[in-house]
Amino acid sequence: MNRRAGNTSGSRTRSANLRKRIGKRWLKLYEEIESQPEPLRRKLWGRLDVGLFAEHFFPHYCRRPPNSFHYEMYDLLSGMIHSGGGKRVAVAAPRESAKSTIATMFLPLWCICYPEIARKRYILIASDTATQAERHIGDIKIELEANELLAESFGSLTGAGPVWKKEEIVANSGVKLTARGTGGNIRGLRHRQYRPDLLIGDDLENDLNSQTPEQRRKISDWFFKAFSKTGGKNVDIVVIGTILHYESLLSSLLVNPAFESRRYQGVIRWSRAQKLWEEWENIYTDTSLDSAGRTAAAEEFFAAHERRMTAGTEVIWPEYRSYHDLMKLRVAEGPASFDSEIQNEPVNPRDCLFREEWFSFFDEDELDTSSLQIVAAVDPSLGGKNRHDDPSAVICLGRDEAGALYVLDADIERRRPDVIIEDVLELYARRRPLVIGVETVQFQEFFKDVLLHQAAARGIYPPVRGIKQHTDKTLRIQRLQPLIKSGRLRFQRRHRALYDQLRFFPRAGHDDGPDALEMAVALIEETAGGERIRFDRPQTGTQQLKRVFG
Repeated sequence: MNRRAGNTSGSRTRSANLRKRIGKRWLKLYEEIESQPEPLRRKLWGRLDVGLFAEHFFPHYCRRPPNSFHYEMYDLLSGMIHSGGGKRVAVAAPRESAKSTIATMFLPLWCICYPEIARKRYILIASDTATQAERHIGDIKIELEANELLAESFGSLTGAGPVWKKEEIVANSGVKLTARGTGGNIRGLRHRQYRPDLLIGDDLENDLNSQTPEQRRKISDWFFKAFSKTGGKNVDIVVIGTILHYESLLSSLLVNPAFESRRYQGVIRWSRAQKLWEEWENIYTDTSLDSAGRTAAAEEFFAAHERRMTAGTEVIWPEYRSYHDLMKLRVAEGPASFDSEIQNEPVNPRDCLFREEWFSFFDEDELDTSSLQIVAAVDPSLGGKNRHDDPSAVICLGRDEAGALYVLDADIERRRPDVIIEDVLELYARRRPLVIGVETVQFQEFFKDVLLHQAAARGIYPPVRGIKQHTDKTLRIQRLQPLIKSGRLRFQRRHRALYDQLRFFPRAGHDDGPDALEMAVALIEETAGGERIRFDRPQTGTQQLKRVFG
């Protein structure tokens, strides 16, 4: 099997990245290594760290340029090996980010090919099942037997070794590797006089063994009582995976002071154009079209708005999955799976006020909105402490005669004050709310005045009321809990941003949507017993304000 094939463009990119990583102070070393014949040149580069080893010997795996995440992983693992032993590392990274390839193949092969540097004699690789761990051993065997680049540079260290089983090998360099599944018997392992000196735990948990407290306790007991005790005092331990449960083993290791930990997310910076993404999702999931039709329509919409929809976004590995790709994955697999396996943020119900199963949804097409009492609330998110990057929220809420509340609009997006004003006036023209509440904190008082001034300049007199909050925000938003749990407060599935902010509250990154929703609920409670305002005849601003505020 030929292991030479690689991506030429990718090789050029790797070379550029290589120069960048080495820096000016290594220029002499660079020139010395580059002057050597090809097999030796690769070998000299590879000995510097795991990442350079991977980039030079495994072009068939490194088809796409690595990103900063991969460089951090390489530096972390190389630093662990060079630390002299006794290092513990825990890494949570998104699914399909090459984390397992780095930890279970590149790292062990580097130890095999450079035994005088790595000084590892016995490596134990564990996965959630023995079969999966054996696959990692199998991948290593294939490279040692068939990778021509390795053979040219390392000669007799490659090829089949004296022990060559599916669950265990001894390479020609003398390094032994053993595969085990989570919970498997690993006591008393020896390689001649050596106990395991590098333990690699890759995806030790799966969907089945991480869901109940008893299963999680068993994994934790096995890890601390058996797995981590397998080696001597100078054993290095690497645990890598995705966080499948908020009380999982990996989640606990990330906050364990004995471990150097890293947590990575697929989406690093979210799009500010939340409204456009909600429109895109509505198109992408439109069941009135067949699969090909809605996919094509969604792609056309994205192409028309791509610049705004992706402005300011950042993902962990754009060469593999773009922000657009990740949003499609989020829709396909659902937010719970995405939050866990891509974002490493599984929901802890104990930390959140609003459980997913409490939410009730409605279809506005099936609702007679003309019979509803309607109010709106605006959280401009201007001028407060640390609010420069918060989205603004415009919520429109309707109430029927039975007292059920319907979220008609949930417009949550980062935007300039002038854009907020345009959006509020558009909502007023479309919904004609009884009252529009605007939170007035610091600069937001000025925002309310500008809103009224610009509306008056157009001959429009919306019933705007300033709202100064004097109660703690969390306590106010908690008031929504019985309304949501009872099903009295109902939502639309297209309002993804509001749903996510409520679902993760109070641990969400932003809470502008829930804050505006609470204001809207308070306003509609105040106006519920009042006379409905009619808009079938022109009214002056004074008349409107009198009818709303008395």
